[in-house]
Amino acid sequence: ALVLLALLGFARAQPQGAEPAAACLVEARNVTIEQTQPWQWHRSLHVVGTASPRLGWQVGLTAAAPPGTKDQAQSSYRITATDPATGKTLWDSGEVASAETLGIAWGGAPLTSRQRVEVTVTIRDHSGRACAPSAKVGFETGLLRTTDWKAEWIGPPVPRNASDTCGMFADDPAPVFRKA
Repeated sequence: ALVLLALLGFARAQPQGAEPAAACLVEARNVTIEQTQPWQWHRSLHVVGTASPRLGWQVGLTAAAPPGTKDQAQSSYRITATDPATGKTLWDSGEVASAETLGIAWGGAPLTSRQRVEVTVTIRDHSGRACAPSAKVGFETGLLRTTDWKAEWIGPPVPRNASDTCGMFADDPAPVFRKA
């Protein structure tokens, strides 16, 4: 009964002869980040090897679009990138009047090694109607500077100078290649 009253109240609130605003029939989907590789153990998070990745997405019809809907396009986009741990906005492109969907350059501050980011894309259709935001896509930057790498070689000790290499295998001159 409450739902019916709410619907009746909504119907009365609209001026006579006014039609409800048409819904956006397109959406941004399949947001991609350049050069990302899925982690073997975490398929939903990708790793990128650059401090300023390029972004892309596909524009498709929503489930609400009637069959046979044509001539729908993107007129503008807005990219929002946040830090998933803090919710802090790392980059907000603002609304950009463009139909471009591929190779959109990162416009925020350069990312640092091991930084996690979530990206959302919101588009407007050809009539300027705001569409629902895309699903969030997460990625993490890899080790971007050589100073970020901390490792040691695994193997036999490395000779200190060139003269040490001559006696390295004196006791067994060909440890890999022998006659049976």
